[in-house]
Amino acid sequence: MTHLLNNNINVEALFDEKIEEIAPSLSYFADYDLIIGIPFSDEDDSLKPLLQSIDEVLQSWIGRRQLIVCVGSSSARETLESIQELGLQHPHIEFLLPEEISGRGMSIRAILEIGDRMEADLLLFSPNMATEKGIGIDDSWLEGLLTPIQGPYDLVLGSLRRYLGIDSIAHMMAAPFLETFYGS
Repeated sequence: MTHLLNNNINVEALFDEKIEEIAPSLSYFADYDLIIGIPFSDEDDSLKPLLQSIDEVLQSWIGRRQLIVCVGSSSARETLESIQELGLQHPHIEFLLPEEISGRGMSIRAILEIGDRMEADLLLFSPNMATEKGIGIDDSWLEGLLTPIQGPYDLVLGSLRRYLGIDSIAHMMAAPFLETFYGS
């Protein structure tokens, strides 16, 4: 039991240390309204077109200040370098988590922590999002997610339709849990 507790404390300390390390770079974006968060690992082929698509769609959202935040697993150094070389129009912050706390869950947690610190609206995207045209997002997706948040709602959940064989865990486990707790 003590071993598990010590590991848990180390994980929390590592996480807090990493967030504090990037905190100074967040101060420049303190008045931003929206964070687009993308957790990633080694999805270089799909992440670059998605980021370019997001950057293009956000050009039409004048009046809101948007920050793109990409948080990756420690093994994704090449993907991180390719993001930094993209030349996006919108400001962006990207970093890798230490190996001991790497993973999609901790990447999402880091993005949530950044959103909380900045008191900004937050949209989370999967690096593997695709439309009929290929990888990327559509203007209507962004508007459909943002409009309710700007109104009376605090949380909006988008649905990404996939083939049942590819994403069967969502249908067998996640959907029943969401339905049980939230009634839909």
